[in-house]
Amino acid sequence: MKTLYINQLPQSKQEEIKAQLEAFGLTPDEVQDAMDSKVCDIEEIVKVNC
Repeated sequence: MKTLYINQLPQSKQEEIKAQLEAFGLTPDEVQDAMDSKVCDIEEIVKVNC
């Protein structure tokens, strides 16, 4: 399976993921770190439907 980074997703999907991360209670720095990650790295925190 090919590695997929969050920044490769459509902008609308990135915004949805960011909102979920913020709602989870992450700090702005933690949100940015997560947004720079692979999709598989955050699947336990947010629901990602690609």
